[in-house]
Amino acid sequence: MAQRVTRSRRRLEQSENKKYKGFLAFSFFILISVGFFMATFMNPSYMERQVKKESNAVIVNTKLNDGFNTFAESLGADRASEQNLLTEEISEPIAQALIDYTLGFHWFKTDNQGLARRIQAILVERINDNSSTETKAIKKLINQNKRTAQYAIASGFNLTEVTALANAVTLAWLIGGLIVLLGLIMIFSVIHRLRGYLGAREIIHDLSGAMMWAAAFVIVLFGIVSLIPTFINPEQLFGLGFGLFLEVGSGVFLELVIVGAVFYVLSTIPWALSNTK
Repeated sequence: MAQRVTRSRRRLEQSENKKYKGFLAFSFFILISVGFFMATFMNPSYMERQVKKESNAVIVNTKLNDGFNTFAESLGADRASEQNLLTEEISEPIAQALIDYTLGFHWFKTDNQGLARRIQAILVERINDNSSTETKAIKKLINQNKRTAQYAIASGFNLTEVTALANAVTLAWLIGGLIVLLGLIMIFSVIHRLRGYLGAREIIHDLSGAMMWAAAFVIVLFGIVSLIPTFINPEQLFGLGFGLFLEVGSGVFLELVIVGAVFYVLSTIPWALSNTK
């Protein structure tokens, strides 16, 4: 009778242990992914460095020129849809202004006129004698219609959408922080539960094994995502906003794959050393 009870308890413990391993792997995957997103895509300093890279600078410059052409047209200038009037010397500080406004930890925003004034100041400062004739003509219109130019900038560069994105980032910070906190609490709770019927060596083995599974998920999932812009045009498939995000973010996702590979390799060491078989 005692042996049957022991075997039944052992089967129950094995079943619970398997369930906890899956939960730990999922928790580690979420923590790695959320933590990486908060440190990269939601970090203004990191994203400013990303948009300065040659491949990303071309994408961002093209997008900002589309907004500049719309803005110029609303001021009465000719629309130059096939010409990039903004050089990288002008578009780069505008991109930095948009990143500073959108990313980082801030409270919810309701006004974008300050951002419009900052973009206006950049245009007035950076458009000089070396700029094209069309661009200098637009600068003249800005100086002649300073108040109107702010609203035209807000419309042309679609700052309402930028404000919505900034608020989405704030919400993401709050949710991401809560996910990380709850994830850590649940992981420690599971470890406390495992200590009831497993030794320290077995717990280390299970934790490192769960981390290996989580890292493998990161490598496969985000490796596929990073390759999307290589095979298709994401702007046509997903729309301009999310497509642009995938194009700029493909290099960042590749870095996440490298992070996953590092976690996987590091996890194999304690997993192998703690193997009791």
